[in-house]
Amino acid sequence: MLQIAEVRSLYRWDGAVQNDREQLVTCKTTAAAVPALRDLILRMHPYEEPEFIVQPIVDGSDGYLAWIETETAPGP
Repeated sequence: MLQIAEVRSLYRWDGAVQNDREQLVTCKTTAAAVPALRDLILRMHPYEEPEFIVQPIVDGSDGYLAWIETETAPGP
């Protein structure tokens, strides 16, 4: 998980423009692990509608992609 120190978010919510400090978090995982990650974030996040975006990996180094597969595999 990568957490960037702080971001400023400007967005409209409930008909009003919001201007908030937030933490931006990026989680690196596999497509197979996305449903469990989504469930965890939606269950634990304090926002009514937290941002949850999945970006496909269209290319990458073989070693790095293999590392993601290894590190996200179910344990014994």
